[in-house]
Amino acid sequence: MRQGRDRRPGTPYKLQSLPESKIFNIGKFKIGLIHGHTIVPWGDEDELEALMREMNVDLLICGHTHEQKIKKVENRYLLNPGSITGVEGPNRTYFFNGRAVNPSFALLEFKE
Repeated sequence: MRQGRDRRPGTPYKLQSLPESKIFNIGKFKIGLIHGHTIVPWGDEDELEALMREMNVDLLICGHTHEQKIKKVENRYLLNPGSITGVEGPNRTYFFNGRAVNPSFALLEFKE
């Protein structure tokens, strides 16, 4: 997914041409994928829930905050897998919005 800085001058066209969002199916599940930089304030659950309803998806996967979270909302799910590398700050600690963030990822298994 494209993130905000992918539009800067000098960014390779390949990155500039990526979509802001993507919807696809895995079996009977409808999945939405966004980077998350367009959600204001960043990571706001109310805004993410509204977008999930607007996209009409069973699972909305988003990022940008680098914080791993999963939340069930009306038989749908919001998932932020976090960041495998974190966001490097002082003393090789990873931070977002002044809070330490541990590197993380998510593995998904879909069953019919």
